[in-house]
Amino acid sequence: MPRYLQNVWIALLMFMGLAWLELGMGVTGSPVITAALAVFMLVLSVVFLLVFERKAFCRYACPVGRTLGFYSRLSPIAVRPQLQSTCDSCKTMECYHGSQLIEPCPSKLVVGRFSENTNCLSCGNCVLSCPSKNVSWQLRTMDNEAKKAGTPGWDAAWFMLLLLGITSFHGVTMIPQWGEWLQQTAAAIGETGQYYFSFVAGMLASSALPVLVYGIAIAAANVGGQGLTSYRKLFGGFAFTALPLAFAYHLAHNMDHLLREGGDVLRLLINPFGIGIKPLTSVERHDLMMQVVAPESVVFTLQAGFMVLGFWLAVQIARYQARRLMPGDGIAIRLKMMLPLLAFFAAITAGNLWLLAQDMEMRF
Repeated sequence: MPRYLQNVWIALLMFMGLAWLELGMGVTGSPVITAALAVFMLVLSVVFLLVFERKAFCRYACPVGRTLGFYSRLSPIAVRPQLQSTCDSCKTMECYHGSQLIEPCPSKLVVGRFSENTNCLSCGNCVLSCPSKNVSWQLRTMDNEAKKAGTPGWDAAWFMLLLLGITSFHGVTMIPQWGEWLQQTAAAIGETGQYYFSFVAGMLASSALPVLVYGIAIAAANVGGQGLTSYRKLFGGFAFTALPLAFAYHLAHNMDHLLREGGDVLRLLINPFGIGIKPLTSVERHDLMMQVVAPESVVFTLQAGFMVLGFWLAVQIARYQARRLMPGDGIAIRLKMMLPLLAFFAAITAGNLWLLAQDMEMRF
């Protein structure tokens, strides 16, 4: 694949485009359009497979693959070698080429030569094919990989930050106030009918707000660090802190969906094809959503727990990144550099907690 395309800008644009199609155009409400979109993604992946090598679509263009890839950097489980020296002396590389019984690595990775989970599919082929039994599943802390990582590329930094913005925006569109804001924006710009431009404006503003606040926090951190590290390096290095904040809200938001819609699982297992079932009205569907599997207090406690976990992980990653970006004994300088970031973490966490506390309007 050409070097100028070996980045995640395509995946970021597709990620934002899919968010607009889902939330702005409501394509998921139409089975036909949803199927057409799935076919389009399939055709696109096949084209990339025919033209480029090394799973280029999954590595650089797939919005789902890149989202999962970045989130996987927080995974508490990873495929790693038990002894690095065994991998260094290996000549046959069954983990890459496969064996007579085991398929090669689908992502073209060599165990012992990568330290990121980003492109690993966790298929386990390398675990099974290694003749030395040197590859295994290993437990680690969730911040293990992100806190040790170097400064990511500009594209990866923006993807992580906009992942945080769009994840929160998804929750914004499900609160009652969103409709009012949309109407006010449409009235201000004179838009009638479908509020396409108003939605785009709201989406861009809502998604960009966390990035803007982050940029201000980095500028303040640069001042606190006495300008010893460049703004661009700080912007990229601390971008990893957006991952746990986005992931925590993602889990907390979907926990509400899971516990509200979990009651349908048993009915689905009993009658998977929906034979003899009449479509529910919007009111009936809403009433069904209100029948939460667990008490509301349990749901809120779990959600708050996820948000606290995300905040704590962000602080740990920021602490290690500050030590990497500002080596030496400058503890006081590192502390001044981290204070604006702590304020950023607190603001994002508080904003997402506020979103979780609002009434959520279900989409049918």
